[in-house]
Amino acid sequence: MSDRKAQPPAQGASASMMACAHRAPRCSHIKDDGRRCQSPALKGKRLCYFHGRIHYPRPRRTVLPPLEDANSVQAVLLSVQRALLQGSVDHATARLLLYALDIASNNLKNVTFDPLAQDPHHPRG
Repeated sequence: MSDRKAQPPAQGASASMMACAHRAPRCSHIKDDGRRCQSPALKGKRLCYFHGRIHYPRPRRTVLPPLEDANSVQAVLLSVQRALLQGSVDHATARLLLYALDIASNNLKNVTFDPLAQDPHHPRG
């Protein structure tokens, strides 16, 4: 038990704000023990902040490698496919990424990222 004494009920405007807060919709998450979470649900949502983060985690940012050779283009293609299947990228974004991969794969024969090949004083340049 706590040594704290019960506070008297709030008066005036703060009392009406507390009453409004107690009427707020509650989180619909059911805990493992069968009890319902009693935290207020986020505005327009069914879950509280905590359970919303657990049930609907934000997707992590995907870092794509530079498209410098056929292997890297293939690796990014597989990443886009995986993201589509997992639902972490929408179809419009995937379409743009696949279009960029198509351009990159068609452009591979025209580019070199080898700095020695671009040096006019080097025998390979």
